[in-house]
Amino acid sequence: MSAPDGSPVGAERSIGQLFASATAEMSALVHDEIALAKAQLKQDVKRGATSGGAFSMAGAVLLFSLPMLNFALAYGIRTWSDWNLAVCFLLSFAANVLVAL
Repeated sequence: MSAPDGSPVGAERSIGQLFASATAEMSALVHDEIALAKAQLKQDVKRGATSGGAFSMAGAVLLFSLPMLNFALAYGIRTWSDWNLAVCFLLSFAANVLVAL
């Protein structure tokens, strides 16, 4: 009966054989760790791309809904006061400028 490296069972292995075996096992471990890191990085990139796309879509919806908010604000000011509608739209624009600053 023999061990996986070909030496008889129960026989002591030399320092060189032990070192070669440890080196091979360490090399396999490093390769496996690198493969695991690559797989995790690929998964993180995919998750980041999905999140980025979702945030971009939310930003686009928000951007395209701003004119409706401006109209609502202007007509809301008009409802609460008896000011000219043009003045109400200017106040709505001024509110946007303040928010942007």
